[in-house]
Amino acid sequence: MKGIYNKIPPKPKYQQIWDLDKVLSYLNSLETNDKLHIKVLSKKLAFLLAVVSPKRVSEISRLNTEFMKYSDTGVIFELPGLSKTQSSSKPKQVKYDAYPENPQLCVVSCIKTYCARTESKRDNSNRGYLLIMNRKPYASISAQTVSHWIRDIMGLAGIDTSKFKAHSARAASTSKASNAGVPIEEILSMADWSSQSIFVKFYRKVVTPHSYGKSVLRTCYAGGARYNETGGAADYLCLPPDPDLTEPDPHNQYEAYVWGAEFEGSVFASDSHNKDVPCVVCRLTTTTTQLMIPAKSTCYQGWTFLYSGHLASSSPILPAAGQYVCVDGLPEYVPRGDANLDGKLFYPVAAKCGSLLCPPYKENFTLKCVVCSK
Repeated sequence: MKGIYNKIPPKPKYQQIWDLDKVLSYLNSLETNDKLHIKVLSKKLAFLLAVVSPKRVSEISRLNTEFMKYSDTGVIFELPGLSKTQSSSKPKQVKYDAYPENPQLCVVSCIKTYCARTESKRDNSNRGYLLIMNRKPYASISAQTVSHWIRDIMGLAGIDTSKFKAHSARAASTSKASNAGVPIEEILSMADWSSQSIFVKFYRKVVTPHSYGKSVLRTCYAGGARYNETGGAADYLCLPPDPDLTEPDPHNQYEAYVWGAEFEGSVFASDSHNKDVPCVVCRLTTTTTQLMIPAKSTCYQGWTFLYSGHLASSSPILPAAGQYVCVDGLPEYVPRGDANLDGKLFYPVAAKCGSLLCPPYKENFTLKCVVCSK
């Protein structure tokens, strides 16, 4: 067998891998864990378990709450029995770090909510298992079911699941970690790989642009008229980092101004208040129509999901007008741009009942948004 292996070595299944950020953006756009349908919550948890600590689906299906303990930084499971790559009888530990910066993507928060919501479905036959079926008799799930749940989330986020299977989540996760500068030793340890060559050959892949053909051109700075300029322009601008400028005109006392932009409040992210806003210019190479849908977090049938987040604009109590724009659910910030200097401001948008029908809308509930293409 070794001779056959050396003569015909296995080839990696994928040359490129999907962008994990696309799925995380989709998960971030969903309702909070306590409001999600239990089927969606189950699949979300399975996906987060697969990418936060890139284990095999067979190991995820064996996670057991009787061998689980919380720590100051997350949660640790001990896996009973031997795994595929385990040679000693010492129990293997699986560690999941908390991510308090964003509870929507925190696997520990998801575990706690899932356990609380499934407690009434547990008895002596399934009590120890973390993941259980969503229908009677609520049995423990198989590795195949874990794969289906992971792939379902990938598909809902717009990943081509006819090409990429659930196992590709390991490559997507570890490739993103490698690109982010995580030491190779830590990646190998988390994924239980014995050598760097395994990761390089089979898992470290070039992260492809989103399947909708988005080509990122450059990262820029959001800006516009200052919030208290009554004659200021309403639209938001995306300003390049390499501007071409002319000398000031000493004879012009009434020029318009462009200011930088800040987030107001913490709806966009828990730490977004007063953070300076970056922006990005993109080119769609495979679609002709792009649509921002307010008050929705998913695209309608037949449309391709680009990103989702929160609807934003200027505040009605301020003099300057503002457009409605869709802020990504995973906002980034201009480095060192956290001073409260105001300028063009991004406020979350809430519904007001009256001429706007309630229900389905609710008074003062903030609105989400989604950008789709076709």
